[in-house]
Amino acid sequence: MRFREYPLLNAPNMVVTILRAASEAPATLADCAARLQALLDRADEHPPFGPEDMASRLQMLIRYLIEAKLLQPAPDGSFTATGRGRAALADHPEGFDTPDLMIYPEFASYIRGLELRRAPLDPRAGGYDEGFYAYWTGASPADNPHPPDSADHLAWENGWSEALDEDFRWTGPRFAGKP
Repeated sequence: MRFREYPLLNAPNMVVTILRAASEAPATLADCAARLQALLDRADEHPPFGPEDMASRLQMLIRYLIEAKLLQPAPDGSFTATGRGRAALADHPEGFDTPDLMIYPEFASYIRGLELRRAPLDPRAGGYDEGFYAYWTGASPADNPHPPDSADHLAWENGWSEALDEDFRWTGPRFAGKP
């Protein structure tokens, strides 16, 4: 099971929770986690994820929102919504997913920096990079433009999968086999 399978724990809802908290007053990770837990309690939802897993996912989304300049961090660990963050919340009151952050050049630059893990002499680097960026722009594996029996197809797929793993690295193997 993944967080996105729970409507209150999918990225759009978590992003809206973070932005609302940060728009009202300086917020912390604990503030956002408490808001999220209150929503789960009101809905009588009991997902198989512990508080540390939800905090990890929230922390990753907060980092993404800071990279996109939707949040401004403070030295004490709190953060507030920027003008851009308030505008994003007004434009998308139901939230938005992490690939939607690619419209912000700062976030796109941050994501481009994540793919530096591949070998620099890899002859299929272009296909890998295409797949990596395709994930963040909302493409699915079915959008792979290369012939299925080609190395470029596999490189694109590997790039797309690496981006998915980066986006959902918090789910890890400890959730394998859970209903």
